[in-house]
Amino acid sequence: MIKKRLNTGMICVAFVLSIFCVFAHAETIYVDSDSGNDTHNGTQDKPVQTIACAAQIVNDSNEPGLTTVKIAPGAYCISEMVVFENSRQYTKDKRFIIEAMILPDDPNWAPALMPVVISTVKGDGPDTEKHAIAIKIEVNHATVRGIKFLGNPRPRTWGYSIFRSGKGLNDLVVTQCMFVGDEQALPYNIPICANGQGVVVDHCIFYKCDIPAIFWDAEGGISKGNAMRYCIVDGADIAAVWTCQTDVDFDFHHNIITRSQYYWMRAPNNKKKYIVRDCMVTDNKYNSGYGTAAKIDGQTGSEIFFKEKNVIKEGNVTLEKSIVTADALSVVRSRGYLHVVPGTLGSDLGAGLFTTEPARTTKTEEYGYRKETYTYKEVDGHEILADVFLPANDEVRAVVLYIHGGGFMFGSRIGRPSKSLLDKLIEANYVVVSIDYRMAPETKLDEIVKDARDACIWIRSQGPSLFNTDPNRLGVVGGSAGAFLATACGYTVKPRLQSVVAISGYADFEFAKPGTDRSILKQNNLYDSVGKKILTQGGQDRYKLCFFLLENGLWPWEILGFEPISNQERVNALLPINHINSDYPATLLIHSKNDQNVPFSQAEKLSRTLTAHKIESELFIVPQGHSSEIIRNDPDAVAKIITFLDKQLKGNKKR
Repeated sequence: MIKKRLNTGMICVAFVLSIFCVFAHAETIYVDSDSGNDTHNGTQDKPVQTIACAAQIVNDSNEPGLTTVKIAPGAYCISEMVVFENSRQYTKDKRFIIEAMILPDDPNWAPALMPVVISTVKGDGPDTEKHAIAIKIEVNHATVRGIKFLGNPRPRTWGYSIFRSGKGLNDLVVTQCMFVGDEQALPYNIPICANGQGVVVDHCIFYKCDIPAIFWDAEGGISKGNAMRYCIVDGADIAAVWTCQTDVDFDFHHNIITRSQYYWMRAPNNKKKYIVRDCMVTDNKYNSGYGTAAKIDGQTGSEIFFKEKNVIKEGNVTLEKSIVTADALSVVRSRGYLHVVPGTLGSDLGAGLFTTEPARTTKTEEYGYRKETYTYKEVDGHEILADVFLPANDEVRAVVLYIHGGGFMFGSRIGRPSKSLLDKLIEANYVVVSIDYRMAPETKLDEIVKDARDACIWIRSQGPSLFNTDPNRLGVVGGSAGAFLATACGYTVKPRLQSVVAISGYADFEFAKPGTDRSILKQNNLYDSVGKKILTQGGQDRYKLCFFLLENGLWPWEILGFEPISNQERVNALLPINHINSDYPATLLIHSKNDQNVPFSQAEKLSRTLTAHKIESELFIVPQGHSSEIIRNDPDAVAKIITFLDKQLKGNKKR
């Protein structure tokens, strides 16, 4: 597929560069497309201008140890293949590094500061299909970090940004890089293609690339030590990942793969069963296929399957895109450009350029707890999942069930308690369970309530053996719609719970604008996201649908499954406030008087009813915020929750 010979034009260029470059035996070579000059020696005050000149300096130096090529912000056009190749003995700690001057984890970083590399390499091969390599790295222990690559505009040309041909080479890390193409203007074929061992693709973004990464062949026929992790792949025209002689130790996790032709392509003789964990794989046309350099052979059969754990397969991925400001008509790319919009499905996986934000709760060793994922219920073949967060010790503990909000229409268990609350619960030695549940309008409220109830039943029956919990010490915490479900657990779960915490919850649906004109649903394509299948997670499209329904008075109808105004008795039967009696659990209500989504009067109704039945309860008033905003931004509210739970779950209270 690839012509494995050095482009003869490159030899000529290297010869010319050898005349004009002043070589420096330096460990760090600086490149600046604006202020640099290829007659300079590559020091910080005298940078070279091109990556090709930096390669010539590196290749002609015999200095041992670390070599770093630092590239300043700017545009870098590569017209002839650039090869990094020398006889130096790099090690895992003393590496060969090509990196941006300012890296994504720097607080001052912005997408505009990424050096941009575009290839116009003509390439080798027949006119019908040429292969053009931009940067070829033929050394061990190499890292490419923090650079943005674009495609090759030449027609009928397969372009490769980072390439390694040596089958005996080891340890190539490509991290915090962005690869962006456009099928109409700048097609992007293959960002990374590498032979050898230890190819690691880490914290990268691939947007509209044909095949983001090919893990190719190695000496001896088996390539080990490869990984793809914390990456976002959106719109791969052929396949998001391609494995050839890649062994089963391939470390594939925390990736988001969406809107691609094939999720996974493999060589026809590759029948390995790879492990996929903590990923989101949605909206791809095909799951798995066979292919060679010559052609795609089609989908794999039942002989191929993946060992999956905690893989999200439903819902839409929403990425932040460029915006145009109205005043200056200029393009603005936020720090989160081409990352998952915060708070939407997949945002908590930590995929993207940043290694330090957002905090990755699934990297549990950093926080002193671990996470396990279970199926707590199955409906019509659909598994409904729960994430269980466990403290490091193995003693028998009380358990807190957390139920996310989202108007019963969006959100997921991965939205988990805010890190501030989760950390405090773990510090207080609680096991925390965060659940998915079926979403409206596909599933109606009476069935959603059953999911929350069944989660409690599962925790009590399976928790002691699965995660060492005390079935007699169970509390439920929920926010907004999750608070409604938490209060519903207060009367549906028998024997009763020990405590309920409702944050920004509602007593009834009177706060929602009433409406009966369902014809408006046909006038807005937001309803296109509603299907007949069970849905347990919802992203940005569902968020928009929920607020569209609220604004037009149709939200109660859609979640209930019937017109509520003329069926008030049926509505009342579903409201937890109407089931509170003397046996109801101790309850903490947290609400803001300035809540813009659910009025404070809803909490007051619940509080009055609890008091009337002499239930131990408290209404804790916060200055502002709704649901997760409160527990994210109000430490007093978090402290109140911990104190309340400690009293109810650790105080051996009986009544």
